[in-house]
Amino acid sequence: MAKHHHAMNDAFYRSAAWQQTRQAYGDAMGWLCERCRARGVIQRGSIVHHKRYLGMDPAVETALAWDNLELLCLDCHNREHMGGEPEVRVQYDASGMPAGVTRR
Repeated sequence: MAKHHHAMNDAFYRSAAWQQTRQAYGDAMGWLCERCRARGVIQRGSIVHHKRYLGMDPAVETALAWDNLELLCLDCHNREHMGGEPEVRVQYDASGMPAGVTRR
């Protein structure tokens, strides 16, 4: 499995700036998945996703910009990164860091 961009940007995702932005954005969205809500489904969101890939060295103005963020549930996040219903599911902890992988 390819290395996930979260692991490559570990220092950024553990930074106070990201943690504060993540918390504020999640609070503003009511911790509900934006894609599910758009379909009329109420589902808890837990992953603040970057719409535009950050790469190895994220620019702060892009990485912390709310217009580049989207609150997703685990299923929507997995579909975004793996397409369709994934055979392999990446699980994330409360801080948004990868916490494990399950296979169907």
